[in-house]
Amino acid sequence: MKARVFSWIHLGQHYMTKLIFLIIFFLSSCAGIQYQNLPKMVNELVFGAEDFVIDQSFYDNFEFSFAKIRIGRSGTAIFVLSGINSNNEYEWVSSTKEKLITKNGKVIKLFSEKEYTFSYLNPSVFNNFPNQDFSEHLIELEYPSAVFKQSSVIKKNSTNQPFKFLGKELSNVTYFTETVRTERFKWEFTNEYWFNESQQIIKSSQYLHPNLQKITIEFYFKY
Repeated sequence: MKARVFSWIHLGQHYMTKLIFLIIFFLSSCAGIQYQNLPKMVNELVFGAEDFVIDQSFYDNFEFSFAKIRIGRSGTAIFVLSGINSNNEYEWVSSTKEKLITKNGKVIKLFSEKEYTFSYLNPSVFNNFPNQDFSEHLIELEYPSAVFKQSSVIKKNSTNQPFKFLGKELSNVTYFTETVRTERFKWEFTNEYWFNESQQIIKSSQYLHPNLQKITIEFYFKY
């Protein structure tokens, strides 16, 4: 497969196509790369400017957990799982050093050297996510630089639409919506989450920043 390497947020910069094999280290029960090995290794990960399907062969060739992330219709990237901390927060890293932190599938932090950084100041409110009806939380943004209070209403929804994962149709997929409202700022949106029968996140569609398009994430875990 040919691909172009690009900055996750600044999609105008493109680099040489690379396909590599990585040395894998294991963290907890999920496969992840030890942090001290990241600087060289993440710079060689494959990024695709166009969307592509993760098939069984692609999945098998990656011996570590990863996520396919797409911003609106702009481009697609692979983020590698670099660690899991004691609060069950998962850190995902791109080749251009952007980082996503997820908790039970919800993105709670975004780090970028360029812009659009955000974080929830009280992420513990998502300890039971998505199995909670309501939450209130504080979100800190850059560009604009501000702290806002948000409220979320989470609902479990029935869906009859087939869900394909690695070329197979999954049954018993649970679908949640999260309606988010921001106080004193005109920013309201709905996030979506899909969990498999083991209640593990497999896909989400989330808004992270008022100046970013919706981000779709597919999660691929290795054990």
